[in-house]
Amino acid sequence: MKWDSWFKRRHWERVMDAEFKFHLDSQISDYISQGLSRKDAEQRARREFGAVELAKDECRDQRPVEWLADLLRDVGYASRSMRRTPGFMVTAIVTLALGIGANTAIFSVMNATLFRPLRYKNPNQIVLVGETERDGCCWHGIIAFSAANFLDFKEQNQVFEYMATFEGASFTLTRVDNPEYIKAGSVTADFFNVLAVQPVLGQGDVIIQAVKIFGIGYVVKTYGSQINDGINTLMLNNKAENKLKTKVVPILSVGIGIASTNPGAYIGAAQVQGPAAAVNKVEAVAQIEGALFDAIRLKGLVPVDSLNPIAGNLHRVYGVGVTALVDFRI
Repeated sequence: MKWDSWFKRRHWERVMDAEFKFHLDSQISDYISQGLSRKDAEQRARREFGAVELAKDECRDQRPVEWLADLLRDVGYASRSMRRTPGFMVTAIVTLALGIGANTAIFSVMNATLFRPLRYKNPNQIVLVGETERDGCCWHGIIAFSAANFLDFKEQNQVFEYMATFEGASFTLTRVDNPEYIKAGSVTADFFNVLAVQPVLGQGDVIIQAVKIFGIGYVVKTYGSQINDGINTLMLNNKAENKLKTKVVPILSVGIGIASTNPGAYIGAAQVQGPAAAVNKVEAVAQIEGALFDAIRLKGLVPVDSLNPIAGNLHRVYGVGVTALVDFRI
């Protein structure tokens, strides 16, 4: 059927009625000519022709986007039914709203707690370790162990890449115009390594303060693994990935020149790279300073196996190279 059947519906309905009536009357006339009475001829013709309204519906289905007409009729019928029974309409709408809302809330909780993975790198490798009691108590039946036990577990660990502890806490933020009560937490040094994330603020300031108060040696010992991971990430992001074992160690002054005023002092940090057995021997990088023609300053960086190198008698670790220098902005 053509598109104009949508705009001239009554005309097309009349044409369709006339078409069906013509075919039915023709069949009745044929049976009458064969000797049947008009009553018998009409019954036989209608029986063989079938349901007329069903045939009309099949013809209407051939019109373009007939589904739209069905939708409009259904909407009209629903509107009339709701006007006749407003109580039923309100009950149905409230029931649907409650059902949809409850299902949405349940799915949101289940999705957040069970289905959706944690927003960390390799979330399936993050586990919670604790002690338990037979009767069960505390948070999910897990008892936090003591600091001494944690240090023992960390020292004897052969399973996890990093281990850290955390404790919920609350503080009052002062030294601001409006002191504010905030929820926070206390964590150990490797907490962010466990989650493979870095804090947006704070960690850099802590390290710089530690450099000022305790010196580079303490910072390298405490934060060396994090600094090393940061360097490796920088290299990886710039397609210069370190293939061998790496380690961050302090730089010690050795030799003549500016650094000679305080030989053996910690003056910076560096990353070394090489075979694991050799890197494990490295304790520091000795910075040897000298001059050429009194106008050219020379600097050599040598991986050594001692924190107390002696000029002229360095125990160099061979097979290890210096791959990065660490500057602390104080």
